[in-house]
Amino acid sequence: MKYTNAKYIAAAVATSGIALASMAGTCFADTTNPASVPIFLESMATPIDFTVGVVENDDAKMHISHKGTADTNEATVTSLKITNNLHSAAIAVSEISVQKLSNGEYDLVSYGTDFTGFKINSKKYALAINEKNNTQVSPVQDLFGGYRPDNDTIAANGGTVQYGFAGKVTLSSTSVSSVQISNLVVTISQ
Repeated sequence: MKYTNAKYIAAAVATSGIALASMAGTCFADTTNPASVPIFLESMATPIDFTVGVVENDDAKMHISHKGTADTNEATVTSLKITNNLHSAAIAVSEISVQKLSNGEYDLVSYGTDFTGFKINSKKYALAINEKNNTQVSPVQDLFGGYRPDNDTIAANGGTVQYGFAGKVTLSSTSVSSVQISNLVVTISQ
């Protein structure tokens, strides 16, 4: 009797296996009712890789230099260079602006301001920027309020643009050397 029960169990298992095998075969061979699997993407944010530097020196600082003469407020300003380090995409300069330091003593004023009206040691300065790749002294845009270029695209893989500046400073009764007065902020988009 034990033999008979084992025989029936083996037959039932064999029959179930055949039924399962035929169902599985039908599911994979059915082209009228295809199945789908969702695809998910995982990707880390890719930073826009660019370098902002100056053209005339290697210290990565923008300098406003006044000759110290009482007859002019005009100052020489180092040029700005922006390099696109991305290998596969162009970037664009969205804005160039001046950010006052939280403890800053110097105030940015409009480039069109008449500096002869300021007293000595009043700690005012003005900047104007040229269009890209124009490093001449004739500025086209006052930086008071920021500069938003229309189409200053920088090519991928090491492309560069340069901006020239003009500056004015109020006269000072003491020499000033390497004092940070603000930050030049460059905003990039892609």
